[in-house]
Amino acid sequence: MVFFGVFELIALSGGLSKCKFLYYELSTLRANFQNANSYTINLKNDRILKVAAWPLDTIHSKSNGQIIGLLMSNVSGFKDIHKLYSPKSRLSEFPNAGWPFLLHTAANLARAFSVVHEYGHVIGDVNHGNVVVSDKATVMLIDCDSFQIEDRGQKLLCEVGVSTHQPPEFQNIKSFRGITRTQNHDNFGLAVLIFQLLFMGRHPFSGSFLGTGEMPLEKAIQEFRFAYGISAKLKQMKQPPNTLSLSNLTPKLASLFEQAFSPEGIKVNNRPKPQEWVNALDEQSKELKKCSNNNTHMYLKSVHTCPWCEIESKTGIILFNFAELNLESKKGFNISIVWNQITQIQSPGQAPKLPNMKNYSAEPDPRIKRSSIKHKLRLAIIFIIILSIIIAGIIQFGIAGVFWGIAISIIIVTVSVYSQSEYSSIKSEVNNSFSLIQKRLRNLEEKWKLEAGEIEFCKKMDELSKVKQDYQNLHSQREKKMRQLNQDRHKHQLEKFLDGFDLDRASIEGIGPGRKATLQSYGIQTALDIEKQAIMKIQGFGPVYTGKLLRWKQSIEKKFTFNPNQPIDPLLILKIDNEIKLEKFKLEKLLLSGPNELKIINYKVMNKRQFLLAEYEQCLEEYAQVEANINALL
Repeated sequence: MVFFGVFELIALSGGLSKCKFLYYELSTLRANFQNANSYTINLKNDRILKVAAWPLDTIHSKSNGQIIGLLMSNVSGFKDIHKLYSPKSRLSEFPNAGWPFLLHTAANLARAFSVVHEYGHVIGDVNHGNVVVSDKATVMLIDCDSFQIEDRGQKLLCEVGVSTHQPPEFQNIKSFRGITRTQNHDNFGLAVLIFQLLFMGRHPFSGSFLGTGEMPLEKAIQEFRFAYGISAKLKQMKQPPNTLSLSNLTPKLASLFEQAFSPEGIKVNNRPKPQEWVNALDEQSKELKKCSNNNTHMYLKSVHTCPWCEIESKTGIILFNFAELNLESKKGFNISIVWNQITQIQSPGQAPKLPNMKNYSAEPDPRIKRSSIKHKLRLAIIFIIILSIIIAGIIQFGIAGVFWGIAISIIIVTVSVYSQSEYSSIKSEVNNSFSLIQKRLRNLEEKWKLEAGEIEFCKKMDELSKVKQDYQNLHSQREKKMRQLNQDRHKHQLEKFLDGFDLDRASIEGIGPGRKATLQSYGIQTALDIEKQAIMKIQGFGPVYTGKLLRWKQSIEKKFTFNPNQPIDPLLILKIDNEIKLEKFKLEKLLLSGPNELKIINYKVMNKRQFLLAEYEQCLEEYAQVEANINALL
């Protein structure tokens, strides 16, 4: 149920737990307003009041007794959920929130939906503007006067909805008037909100469209184009760059997103129910591990590398507040002592000289020796036969006999050569063996130079020397960063000013909720993020929409005034200190592991020498054998 008009929120002076919600309604809606809210108040109970800012009582006019407003629970101390899932606002609004906090909030959100559904009600207008969160991850649903209420056969409909969080079956309708919502419809919006919490504000249907033409967010929802799902490629979608993937979730949690955003979800009660989300999110929370490089990063145990480190390094965006960073320097770390330990590790030295092949000899293979003797004997016999033929020819025919003798000799030699197949085969075999053994020797000699010497050891020492130098320069590095920070005061003041204007709350012609969600999926959340090149890369944002966004940003920039007396933002100083602290932690870790790494290299080199030397000596023996065989064939 929803009533259009003007309202005023007034906190009661008697305490912070309640407030007045005064309406200035159109007269034509007055009767419905009174009946609906009286009915809603009668359905309140302790369980609903814990998860929703449910109307507590009605406020009546003194003159005629008509309802003019509601007495509501005061949700002071709670903040809009988008301030939590958006990385930029999270750093300031929820400074201690890591990924476990987001998972816990998502589970509490599902619990809140579960309570509302348990009493047969439907939220209807699910969107990020109707959910608030405390710094304890407690979730409250607000704007409860727009819920679809049902009790004892009576039903009050919810006749509004934000397209970005409405299911595919509602993307084509012009009005929600007269439409009965179901809890399965709510479950789609719940899945979107949970996705946004876990995926840094990204919308599940906002990605790169690989087809032709534009793909507005609403159309992508209608056509089930889940940009992060297993069917994304089939749907011609690709998730935005530098974003978390479903592989960083447990199989159960990932499958719930697939189920919620698939065509099968349209079937009655086929989308994951709130309790299913609670179970899967609690399971994910138990399967997290801490990043070894940044203790603000928590991710799935089965994942090999930290996804948050990768995203932060590629985008330069801090996802989780560095104020949470608490890296302690290694206990008792002393650079002089550690470096002394490193230099005490002796180098394996240059590779020793390899044995001289002249010191190796062998007897020819008997088979080859026999073949060589037979070959030489055959040549001698042929020579005698040829000589005899020529002499006989001269005696018999004179000079003409010489030519006849030579012709007959050529025939004999040809026949003899073709009959020596065994010898030719052995000779070819020996020559091939000689080529192979020479190649093996060259390869082993090259490996000996590279692996049996101190090349790897010296390389590691050079790396450690560089690490030591970087460690000793940390103080000067911080001073350099602080000088640059002071020089950039105007820039940082302007950036902070622009960063305070959320795109989500801006009124820009043609830039509705769908386009805003698309921009947010590409990390464009405030006026600060609006850059021409970044906007033009997003499909559907050509020169016209880009120009509108730039003009909005320029209108805000004109309001900025630089204050030279304003001190540097403490968060920027803290960021530098934590960058230095993190770098110090990494360098200490590298230096402390140095002695052991050098010992391992030394051990590997010594082992390699034994292995290569044995192989080389065996190769020399084989070389001597092949050389003896060749000499036997000469």
